[in-house]
Amino acid sequence: MAAASGPFAVTSLRLGADRTAPPGFAPPPLTVEGRASAAGSVDAVTLTAGRWVTAPGEIVLERGSEPPGAGPGTRVTAGDVTLTVVGVAAARTVTARALRAE
Repeated sequence: MAAASGPFAVTSLRLGADRTAPPGFAPPPLTVEGRASAAGSVDAVTLTAGRWVTAPGEIVLERGSEPPGAGPGTRVTAGDVTLTVVGVAAARTVTARALRAE
């Protein structure tokens, strides 16, 4: 083994449906993984838009998992929690669909 990282906290949440979604539509659960930073020797995250999280209540979404129209500056809800999307990223492996600072 050349390098290791983690363990990182992982949770699952369901973002609220977009206003344009059909009645009764519920987005699939989103796996959220904590990270110390976007950089790392194992499974580095490449920001494709925005920036890395710096404060509670911020989230970086994995490219392809963001709701329609969501991007840096957008607010998304998960239950009674509101999160601000500050970035969109691509990871070398697909273990999580959203990332937060840890």
